[in-house]
Amino acid sequence: MKLQSLLLITLLFSTAAFAAKEKNPEEITFAAGGQLGLNFSSASITNPTINPSGRTGLALGGFLEIGLTEMFFLQPEMMYIQRGAETIVTVGTTTTSKLMFNYLEFPMLFKVKYPDYVLKPYAFIGPNIGILVAASFEQTQSSSTTIVERDIRST
Repeated sequence: MKLQSLLLITLLFSTAAFAAKEKNPEEITFAAGGQLGLNFSSASITNPTINPSGRTGLALGGFLEIGLTEMFFLQPEMMYIQRGAETIVTVGTTTTSKLMFNYLEFPMLFKVKYPDYVLKPYAFIGPNIGILVAASFEQTQSSSTTIVERDIRST
């Protein structure tokens, strides 16, 4: 239910896609839209016998672009992102372990657009805060799933 509520909020946030460009460059302009993609995450483990591989997860969300001038914009976003890693350890028998994390992230970007170019490049910078929605640890040898949310920092 927690995941369904977060997905519903994300979809509501990203459904409107509009842009209001006024002829007066002094007016603030707005644009909103959705984002859908894949997230390729990985993990770094100092144990030389464990070689983790990454997790490919879903990334979806929405953004609001607020035009401060013709060139400078503020872009708050809300993203649901799946992260994690997988390890395979063979000591007698093969054990596959999966760490899976789901986050709701809120990037706040300062964006610079270069309007006079044909390709319309832009650059952005800003902070990002992520809130842990769910975390689990799964091992195939014992076919069990352990919830590890209490062991992971929530932000």
